[in-house]
Order: sequence, then structure tokens, then C-alpha cells
Amino acid sequence: MSKPKTILVTGTSTGFGSLITRTLLGKGYIVFATMRGLDDKNEKRANELRNFAEGKRGILHLLELDVTDTASVAAAIRQALELEDRIDVAVNNAGFGAGGFCEAFTVDQFQRIFDVNVFGVQRVSRAVLPSMRKHGTGLLINVSSVMGRIVLPFAAPYT
Repeated sequence: MSKPKTILVTGTSTGFGSLITRTLLGKGYIVFATMRGLDDKNEKRANELRNFAEGKRGILHLLELDVTDTASVAAAIRQALELEDRIDVAVNNAGFGAGGFCEAFTVDQFQRIFDVNVFGVQRVSRAVLPSMRKHGTGLLINVSSVMGRIVLPFAAPYT
């Protein structure tokens, strides 16, 4: 019997990331669920995922990963590869939006959104691709928003 695929998912503390992780665990995959603040602000959410994983067919590895920090990304990918030797799929899911009057946002606020939603994807992709190339297989899945295709009032930083 072949070993299940290993899948790294970013932004698993809430929303789609948590749902993706739970679905994959139920289907028997090995999941590297990543989030910031495993031992503090997201400790409760991490424990909820741990509890959910008990009795599921899949295997859960919770990893600390901040997509805005290149060293954090590198450390998480290194840890994942030490645990399972490969990452077959990377799901770039971490992201957030902000609403309000365009002129009310500072450049720093815009940069923070871009750092997570755009450059975070690049950091994670850049970190996992060498291993995928080494193994001759791999898949990157970039989760985005319908807000990239439509424009809504008060959503300038996100669209």
C-alpha cells in the first residue's frame, strides 16, 4: 500500500484553512497544518484541530508558520521534511482582508495585506518547490478570493 500524500496548508487556525485540514484528515492524508501562535493566541484552535484529528484516518502535524517571516517559513518547511521527507501538495491559503475608506488606510496597512496575501504565497512556494523538484512531483494550490474579480465599495486594500 502506498503512503498517503503529504499536504501543507497555511492559515489553518480559522476559515477555509481549518475546513481544508479537517476534510483532508477525514480522507486519510498526512496534513501539515500551519498557523501563527500555536502556543499562545491560537493554542485553543490548535488543540481543536488535534482533538478533531483523533480517530481520523489522516495524520496531523501542527507547525508554527508565519507567512510574513521568511525564517519562519523556512523552519516550518524544514520541520515538515524532517517529519515526512516530502511535501506533495502546498495549499497557500493564509490571507485576510480589510474594509473601509481607501484614503483611511496607511501605506503600512496596505503593505501588511500584500505581505500576507501576495508575498506570503511567494515565500511558501519558494520554500517548498526545491523539495517537489527533487521528488519529481508536487502541486501548488493558491487559494484566492472572488474579490480579485469584482469590486465592492470600501474594499480597496483587498481587491
